[in-house]
Amino acid sequence: MIKKSRLILKSFSIAIALLFVFSHYLFLPTALNLPPKFSSKAHASYKQFVQNNWTGGVDAGPHVINWTSDNWNKYSSVSNVDLSGGDMVATAGGASLESSILDLGSAERATAPGFSYSDDGVTVSIRGANTSGGVSSATWADANSGCLASYRFIQYKVDFTTAGLMFYDITFGNTSFSINGGVKSSSGADLEGATIQVIENSVTTTNKEQSSKGGPYIGYNTSWVYHNGDATSYTVRASKNGYNSQIKSASYNISNCTTWATLNFSLTPAPSSTSSTSGVNENPTTTTDSITKVKLPGQFTKPGSKTTDLSKIKDPKKVGNLVLDVLNIATIQFKEAVDLSNSKTIAAFEKLTDYLKIGNGFVDLNSKVLSALNKKATLTLHKLKHSSTPEILVDGKKDTTDIASNIIYDEKTGKLTFDVAHFTRFDAAVKFEIIDPASTKITDPNTIIKVKVSDPDAAITGSFNDVGLAKITPDKKTGEFTLEKLAFQEGDNSLKLDGESKIGKVAPLEVAFTYGAEPLPNRSQTNTALIIAGTIGVVVFIAALGYLLYKRRGSFLGKKVEEDKAKEESRSENQK
Repeated sequence: MIKKSRLILKSFSIAIALLFVFSHYLFLPTALNLPPKFSSKAHASYKQFVQNNWTGGVDAGPHVINWTSDNWNKYSSVSNVDLSGGDMVATAGGASLESSILDLGSAERATAPGFSYSDDGVTVSIRGANTSGGVSSATWADANSGCLASYRFIQYKVDFTTAGLMFYDITFGNTSFSINGGVKSSSGADLEGATIQVIENSVTTTNKEQSSKGGPYIGYNTSWVYHNGDATSYTVRASKNGYNSQIKSASYNISNCTTWATLNFSLTPAPSSTSSTSGVNENPTTTTDSITKVKLPGQFTKPGSKTTDLSKIKDPKKVGNLVLDVLNIATIQFKEAVDLSNSKTIAAFEKLTDYLKIGNGFVDLNSKVLSALNKKATLTLHKLKHSSTPEILVDGKKDTTDIASNIIYDEKTGKLTFDVAHFTRFDAAVKFEIIDPASTKITDPNTIIKVKVSDPDAAITGSFNDVGLAKITPDKKTGEFTLEKLAFQEGDNSLKLDGESKIGKVAPLEVAFTYGAEPLPNRSQTNTALIIAGTIGVVVFIAALGYLLYKRRGSFLGKKVEEDKAKEESRSENQK
């Protein structure tokens, strides 16, 4: 019995100790795990290769150009040129140097080079081919008039007529397409603020005051980088509220380096029956009596396009699996049968580019005019430049009602596929995503916020509690960046991120982080826990000790009674 009592006492003691430890743990603050820092920086779209040193010796190449940085200092052959100082210095008339063969890579293409030399008498020639072996048999052309934009492998040569002439450097920039011009009203007035958009790649600029040697003027000028395999024909739209939009085409020729185009627009005032925002007639009419006789705009019927052949439609009132495809830009596949028999629908199909605007990263269907197409569909946007899944904007706003669903993005091919419940404007916009912390409830004032943006080249701006953030430079591959040393205040803290991107719209991010420090231990809390635990321990100890003493006393008294009884019996026997 005594052993059992001791076991009970020991169990109570252990329980008291555990209770004390647990109560102490409850008042200890917990530290958050902070995300690791990582390097991040962006890179520019325009790139160039510069060679200004030839002291490395002979190497015919091909040398693969690193478009972000390079220190190539070799050449293919040299005659009567002193290279010891880094520059080329002719030591005799007829001196010359041929460069190594330069490999521009699979995507980039170069325009005619820029170069600097000491005086007349220096001639620079260029040549190119699409295989390294083909360069040596290509014909040399004067660098001032020759064109390299068709070739992956290029080479240059420098010739000197007399001794003492010097050549300092040569620069190759990657090819760009450009457009310029002006937008006027039909009465000849400059329409300042008009928007000019290249539909296929969403490059957008504004008709505004420009500077020139002849003085300021109202016009526009914009450009974008050309990569091997890109389109060479583009649709350009000029628009302004209150005017009918106008569309023109810009074509470029890589083989002869025609990389610029001038387009002047003349916009007519929009009548009251047309929308000032869309600039198109919302009540089109036609004399064509069947959709099967409609000839779609060329944008939808290029070789390789998956657009449904309208002439083969058997039942215009019930057209299943209708597909509208702008090659390499966007594809719409309707999931429900559509009725194309209405005369208004037929008229709209004849001028489909007015009512269905498709460009790089967006689809905009006028569902008021083309109500027949306001159906469920699957949209596929091709060759997007996002490094991660973009945000789907619906009419320029975030999709809060799940109009777009089943969003799938292939980062390698730039292919974005999603389903839509009905039609309006959809944009694949640059997306901000909070990676860490997982919760917006913050207890550590030193919390670092880790963010990912789907366009690593976007120019990002932001604020925290309405205080502007320092320059943000995302990682050029992942688009990730960190926000550190933020001044958290008790309660809600507002983080806002926005920016500009060359690949499309930017979906702004606004999120509130709630900061509240965890309760720290104080004397009253700790003392209360200790008093409670101590009191319980003392009570249990006294109870257990009393129990043991009681049992021991009872055993002692019982034995005493028995002994006295035995003595009394023995005394009685003796008296007898």
